[in-house]
Order: sequence, then C-alpha cells, then structure tokens
Amino acid sequence: IFRKNTIVSLAATDVQEIIPLAEILEKSEGAILVLLRLKDASGRNISSNTYWISQNGDYRELNKMPSADLAVTVVNSVRLKATREWTLRITNPSDKLAFFIRPQLMMNGEEVLPSFWSGNYFTLAPSETVTVKVSCPEEKISKGIPSLRISGWNVGPQVINLK
Repeated sequence: IFRKNTIVSLAATDVQEIIPLAEILEKSEGAILVLLRLKDASGRNISSNTYWISQNGDYRELNKMPSADLAVTVVNSVRLKATREWTLRITNPSDKLAFFIRPQLMMNGEEVLPSFWSGNYFTLAPSETVTVKVSCPEEKISKGIPSLRISGWNVGPQVINLK
C-alpha cells in the first residue's frame, strides 16, 4: 500500500523519525507488514527488519497470506579445519511476500545443532534476494549428506542437499 525511499545521514546513535507511518496505518485495516531496509551509501543492505502491526490486535489475516515460492542457490561450500560453511542465496521470484523464512541445516532428518547462521527468520519482498551463511562442526555432518530445509509462514518446506 505504500513504498518510499529516503536518503538520510545519521550517526550510529542518532534517532530521528524519517517516514511517519501513523497516517498511513490509520487508513488501513487488518494486519499490516512493514519492511524496513537500511542501506549504506553504496546501496549495500546493512539492516533488514520486518514489523507486523494491527490497529485492533487481530493478526488472523496473516493466516490468509498467499503462498510464495523461494529459489535457493548454494553459492559456496568451504571446509575450514573442523568446521564446514555454506553460503546460500535465497530469492523470492514470486510476486508475493515471503514471510518469516526459516532456514535449517539438517542431517538425517534432524536439525544440526549447533549450527551458526548469519541470518534467519527473515522476510523477502517480491524479487528480493538475501545471502546467508551457515556453519557447523564437521563432526556433526560426517556420517551422511547434510541438507538445507527452508520454510516460512506462507512458504512450503523444501529440502536441498548440500553435497
């Protein structure tokens, strides 16, 4: 219902209202998702946040979100001493918002713990892409082929082998 790009210059601890949302939200009904993307001067994404807001506290409409699809590419796989690391590119090629995406490193049907993610539970707008890294101790995946399980609020689960 609304999109705005604004250029600002703030120090690390500054606080300033840049885009007032109160008037926009007052005119809207139901649950509203606000995606905030902060980029540096070169256009590189430095922070992504998603907020869900409802004027009356009713979030049931989130259950009616249309399905979105994701495309996942393994960009890199590295073995470092006793650790294994993958770089993954996750794209939302659909024209629907992909909400609350949860990637999981899996082994033989179980989540690999510990696994260390650069990001999880994120939201992708249509045509948006995020690159994340995951690592784990090599000993946790030595007896099989690890896989990536990715799902979301309105994204059906898919599993990709990480050979």
